[in-house]
Amino acid sequence: MASPFKNPRLRSVVDIFRGAGVLFAGTMTTQILTGLLYLLAARVMLPDKYGAAASVASIAILAVAICDFGGMTYALRERSAGRMTPLQLVEWQRSKAVVVLAVSPVVGVIAALAGGTLTVSTIAAAAVLFVCNSLALIMGVALRSELRFGAVVGATVTSRVPGVLLIFLLAWRGGVSGDLLVLLLALNSGIEACLYRVLQKRLTAPHEPVVRYHWVHPYRDRSGVGASATVNSLGTLDITVVNNVAGAAVAGQYAAVNRWMGPIGLAAQAVTQAVFPRMSADAASKRFSGLVSALLTVSLSLPVVGTVALLAPWLVNTFLGSAYAGSVHSLQLLCLAIAFAMACQPLSGALVAWRLEKYSTLCVSGGLIVQLGAQAYGAKEFGAAGAAGGAALGQFVTVLLLCFCLWRTRAIWEREEENVQVDLTSSEASQIVNG
Repeated sequence: MASPFKNPRLRSVVDIFRGAGVLFAGTMTTQILTGLLYLLAARVMLPDKYGAAASVASIAILAVAICDFGGMTYALRERSAGRMTPLQLVEWQRSKAVVVLAVSPVVGVIAALAGGTLTVSTIAAAAVLFVCNSLALIMGVALRSELRFGAVVGATVTSRVPGVLLIFLLAWRGGVSGDLLVLLLALNSGIEACLYRVLQKRLTAPHEPVVRYHWVHPYRDRSGVGASATVNSLGTLDITVVNNVAGAAVAGQYAAVNRWMGPIGLAAQAVTQAVFPRMSADAASKRFSGLVSALLTVSLSLPVVGTVALLAPWLVNTFLGSAYAGSVHSLQLLCLAIAFAMACQPLSGALVAWRLEKYSTLCVSGGLIVQLGAQAYGAKEFGAAGAAGGAALGQFVTVLLLCFCLWRTRAIWEREEENVQVDLTSSEASQIVNG
């Protein structure tokens, strides 16, 4: 089975970076549309109602990552390398969908309990959001593995438009409940999954024969990738922790501005993806040059973060209203947190590129424990601002741990290179003496 990367039109570096640019633009547009949906909902909902709904949604989305357990990354890698045929991919997608449907009621109950609203409607809404998000994740593998970036962006952006239009209409009429917000998020992901499936059949395998369903184990040989993916996804627990420790009103104040940090963090993600191949392929003596370039590029986004922090009072009052006045300090502290988080992206990516992903997982886990603990204490004592301060502290600790691992790694490499040079010198001297 030939790899899709063998296509001659993809050999040009310009084509590769053009695809990355398309993905970045599409992801940014998607984040803006999703943020607009949350913004309109927060505008017409009370902070406690909005906080409970945001907590339910965050648990359902976290369950998507846990249930996936790195499966999407594994399938994407295997399909891109040509080790998984289109039919095998379809079998994996079907088997994974069966697992998702089977565990969705349990996820619905857990999410409803976390949001403090254990009702049938909330359970159903959370379960539907979990299923739709999972299907969107599963169905997007085929297009991404074939580098159909335009199709991916088209499906993602198109799927967000109906939800925004509906929330705008409902906000104008003055009726948005927490369950309805969760269902609108599910609608976005459901449309995205359907578009992915249609495009997959038309673009990636138009002559794919129809086969009977065959069960494949969706979690076989996924432990390493799954552990890393699960740890990275646990950061979404912050809203749930704040909600359970300090109440829905504080969680709403925090969640209303926390969603604004997503688009800013996309810059660091794009930079890390661009330099990842270089850091993976370079010799040990040159690997850190790629990391330094990534950090310098990421630093160009810091003026944007600083501007958001300075304009926080005006932004909160204009877009959220006086009911969210307590979110001003939260937004300013979250700007500090996102500045550290942007540094974490290339630092963690460097460890993964150098086959040291276990150290990356440990560093991120340590920072996450500090973050959630500090947020629990800060939210209880100081409200939404304390939760945001805990996020900043956790990201700062993660940066310190990653820097320590990278420093130790560089020291080990330098010693190894010195030993190699000594061995070469000794070998040359021996040859001269024997000669």
